[in-house]
Amino acid sequence: MGADLSVRFTGLRFENPFLLSSAPPTESDSNILRAFDAGWGGVVTKTIGLHPVTNVAGPKTKFMRTDPETTRISMQKRAGSALHSSWNWELISDKTIDWWLPRIARIKQAHPHRILVASIMAGSGSDKELAAWQTLAKACQEQGADAFELNLSCPHMDRKDMGSNIGKDQALIATRLNLSENEDADLAHVITELKSQEAVYQASLAALAFTFVLAPPPRSDRTVAGPSPMTAEERRYFAELTVLLDDGIANRRHVDGVLKSEASAEAYTTAFEIYRARQDGFLRRLDALSVPARLKPAHDAIRRAAERQVGFYRDFKDGRIRDPRELPNLLDHSDLRESDYDLHRAWDFIRQTYPVLDPRLAEAIERRLCSFDIV
Repeated sequence: MGADLSVRFTGLRFENPFLLSSAPPTESDSNILRAFDAGWGGVVTKTIGLHPVTNVAGPKTKFMRTDPETTRISMQKRAGSALHSSWNWELISDKTIDWWLPRIARIKQAHPHRILVASIMAGSGSDKELAAWQTLAKACQEQGADAFELNLSCPHMDRKDMGSNIGKDQALIATRLNLSENEDADLAHVITELKSQEAVYQASLAALAFTFVLAPPPRSDRTVAGPSPMTAEERRYFAELTVLLDDGIANRRHVDGVLKSEASAEAYTTAFEIYRARQDGFLRRLDALSVPARLKPAHDAIRRAAERQVGFYRDFKDGRIRDPRELPNLLDHSDLRESDYDLHRAWDFIRQTYPVLDPRLAEAIERRLCSFDIV
């Protein structure tokens, strides 16, 4: 029997003290479910707001590489280089509260004993913004969120009444914390997200007058939609899809391996032509599958990803022919980005359709979609 790693923090019992913070890895229910499946004790969602969010264009994360000989740091995948670091500059979640709420419920249904913290953000300076904090807190709590993170630290907001601009102001922090008492929000737990020492100090002063841990509402009266059963037709579809994806993965890995190796222009061209012919066959077989009606959005997303991969590898091949000494920098390539997004959309849709999916089938589908993904 394994060691008991459970801890209790602000009255909440965590199965272990390891949590994922609010960041790109927690931007979807599929990622959060994977984290809990892997054993994480808790997860903080990407920050949720009511205001419209237009996220940064293009890839939001850059991966930097270096090598021992030159110590040069760049995004290029050079021979002998290794991952050095990564950084991202995306904003809060660009998904709406209506998108998040049913997913919070499904996550808690699938993992009732794991701690799910809803990160929320609104502005200040008006009754409307104060009401937004209350709306976010109450809505997430009703769907089963165990605690709340008040985002008072985001440094790159496009509004002066949000993020770290609040975190620097003791009075504004106090107003946010006071909402839980004055408006009967019945919040179970509130966790402030503050990253500068001054902000932590100011928040501590403001918090002295308020109760952070309130009585959590009884969970028995929280209704969550039940699992959606899988039909025989849908099981047959997934069985055929996984076999087909295995062929697509082998085809993608072959052309990827050739284009990343040192070879002649003729070899690059031949490898791509073979890949394109096989990918055309893959698409025809994909079209020939009998697709259950409710799985069509996922199926269409996989097909779009397969089509976009051809465009990416065409440009990859052309870049290698132009300069066989360096791998072309295609991190910002639209087909690379959109293909990755489509495969994530497909997996997100599948997890949403089947909140309680057989772990073996879930692993089989997710592993193949990840391997089919160029990224």
